[in-house]
Amino acid sequence: MTPPVRSRSLIAYLVFLLGTATTAQAQPPSFSGVRPPRAVDEVRGLSNSWQRRLGPERKVVDQVCLVPDVATFLEAIATWDEHHFFPILIDDIELNFKFLRAFQPARIVRLPRRAEEIPADAVWPQAVAAVGRAWSADSGEDPETLAGDAVPKSLGATPPGVVLTEPDSPMLAGAVALAAGRFQPLVRWDVEKRASDVLSEDEAQQLAASLEKTVTTCVPAHSRLGDDCDFLTLAGDWPYRYNSAAAQEGPKAIDDLVGRSNGGRMRWAFAGRLMGDPATSVYRAMCSLFLQPKSALLVNTYDEKDRTWATYTMRGAARRLARLLPVVHRSGDRANLAGWHQAFDPVNRAGLVLLNSQGEPARFGLVGGYGLVGDIPQTEPTAIAMIHSHSAANPNDPNTVAGRWLANGAFVYYGSMHEPFLSAFRPPDLVAELIEAGAPLVAALRQSAYEARGGPWKLVYLGDPLYRVASGVPPRRLAPADWPTGASWPHYGSSPRPDVNSSNDERLGWAVRTAVAHLQHAPGQRAEENLDGMLNSIRRARLEPSLKLFFDALVSDALLQANRPAELRSQLTAIPLEERSPAVTRILETCQFQLLDHYLGRREFARAQRVWSELMLSNLSREALEQLTLRMGALVDSPSHRMEWRALLIAMGRRVKDTPAQQVIESERARIEGIR
Repeated sequence: MTPPVRSRSLIAYLVFLLGTATTAQAQPPSFSGVRPPRAVDEVRGLSNSWQRRLGPERKVVDQVCLVPDVATFLEAIATWDEHHFFPILIDDIELNFKFLRAFQPARIVRLPRRAEEIPADAVWPQAVAAVGRAWSADSGEDPETLAGDAVPKSLGATPPGVVLTEPDSPMLAGAVALAAGRFQPLVRWDVEKRASDVLSEDEAQQLAASLEKTVTTCVPAHSRLGDDCDFLTLAGDWPYRYNSAAAQEGPKAIDDLVGRSNGGRMRWAFAGRLMGDPATSVYRAMCSLFLQPKSALLVNTYDEKDRTWATYTMRGAARRLARLLPVVHRSGDRANLAGWHQAFDPVNRAGLVLLNSQGEPARFGLVGGYGLVGDIPQTEPTAIAMIHSHSAANPNDPNTVAGRWLANGAFVYYGSMHEPFLSAFRPPDLVAELIEAGAPLVAALRQSAYEARGGPWKLVYLGDPLYRVASGVPPRRLAPADWPTGASWPHYGSSPRPDVNSSNDERLGWAVRTAVAHLQHAPGQRAEENLDGMLNSIRRARLEPSLKLFFDALVSDALLQANRPAELRSQLTAIPLEERSPAVTRILETCQFQLLDHYLGRREFARAQRVWSELMLSNLSREALEQLTLRMGALVDSPSHRMEWRALLIAMGRRVKDTPAQQVIESERARIEGIR
């Protein structure tokens, strides 16, 4: 990543201002200063406008509804109305527990019926109808009262955005949630190419023109910021990157090309991309709609004494954000690998995380070394902004930085899909100033036409583009009993404890229901049942195969929340390799990395060796294995340790022949044997 561009002189800046005061068609030159006044004023003014366009005031019903599938989800969301809404989640223990713990509802319910599967030709009409019904003055009205694919003008000043998706999109349910939740029309956009397709620049321009044409049919007044369409939610498996005509620039982001006038620097809308399967996209949408960060964590790995990096200090940002919420700021020696784990383990609790780093898709720089994707923690719902190269190269891959944050629970991620250069990122102080001013994150983070990299570039915003960090006390929620539509729905509570003769399946069912009930905050809802004892009594091998995933997720959540990674590691390593889901593999890796750091910090050489040995036999890349071996090598500081380490390397070398670990082992053996 290259250093920031230095500020111009005052005279040069005055000349720049005069040069831009021409026709609207002129392409403004970039302003390379760290605080471009015109860009700041533009976002501040727009933010005031956007905050006056939030749509009808809705009360949040203090409950969460769990549903089994997309069809039932559409039925549930159609029970929202113009003045009431509440979170709805599709069954997924790992994600749902994260949301429930953050939202802390008074009541958790299930829709009392399961909808029939929707025929393919009826999916789109039902999705649009669900959005329209969610805007109705009364949830019992005719669903045709409001059209879910048109701007609801009868509701007054609604957010200036649209949600684009298609009937077979994996993110359709999440798109419906954001459209219904933010009074945005659900717009159909059929695209032939998929996210894996890399477009040429001409193809990308055609795609952007197609999108604008689609938006025009729904929102004619959209050609500049401040009109009726300033935000685009892309909720489809659509192209992600394109090759620039200037080959030396490398690939660029489709998401930063769309929403611009003729593909130039001037932007008419900010884009955000909603990703994931139905349960995941709904989780991310509901986090955006109903959660606010309770704290922020800022990590700066740059040398603040070096002029190259000083502009990106986080000290000013920490002071600004502290006026909104509690802030922890780590820099210097507190931003090394040990400091990283001290800040994040066992689970990240910060709802807003700003990171300054450098690296590649699968590693990130820390003071004195590198972090790997395995160092990224499980997290409660959080929004991440990361100054870093290549971190979002493939956000669907959990073995990349952005992919791991998203898989572990983040619902917003802002970063780069290729080498962006440092000057492409707004300095944290400016971002924090705009967050404090009420700007949606995407507008606070993205550069304007008047900044160094304000043209179509390589940064992506993954999540709801209308999400913002709100100031002030959250509004009081409506008691579930005061909302007649859902007052009678079945809710989670105490249930008879299975006896000693009950099956393992029955015990797991009770454990899941009880664990959910424990996440309600209402007095009298939390039972005192011994959940740990019940989980310990369940024999995983005797569970019906489809239930094992639920058991693994429940045990993982319970033990990580209790900060018992060693116990969780033992349980997960006991699962046969062929039965380990991607989630189990990812969570096991989290435990192993946490424990390795813990043992290295306490200089517990034997325990660190055992964890290292497990990781060397895993499917990690050669680069990751080299980094982990380098970490272990720091403990080899005595003749006795060198002998133990050499013996372990010899034994491990026999087990990893013809694997990426073999050369790592051989190189480390050569290093150790060369020490005199």
